[in-house]
Amino acid sequence: MNRTLLAEIEQNMFRGIIRNSDSTENFTFHLFINTDNYSDLIKMMHERYDDLHAKIRPGKLPIDFSIRKIMLRNEDTYAKRFVNWHDNVLAPGVTY
Repeated sequence: MNRTLLAEIEQNMFRGIIRNSDSTENFTFHLFINTDNYSDLIKMMHERYDDLHAKIRPGKLPIDFSIRKIMLRNEDTYAKRFVNWHDNVLAPGVTY
């Protein structure tokens, strides 16, 4: 399962970089997962990307704080769109 998830993450990172190929800024990819349940996946990501100088920073912030931080950004981001989708489409109490 972790190998499949890593492959999906890599595909999404590649798509994001390709869509912004003329950008000279660093690319940031946010992954929202339970770090306790997916510690092996995080380890795999470190094994794959540490040599490429990627910064992988698992956070232990409460989810409400993380969502608030996302929503306070000035620019329109995919993370913001996801939170809006979640809040508008799913019933109260439903998690994704």
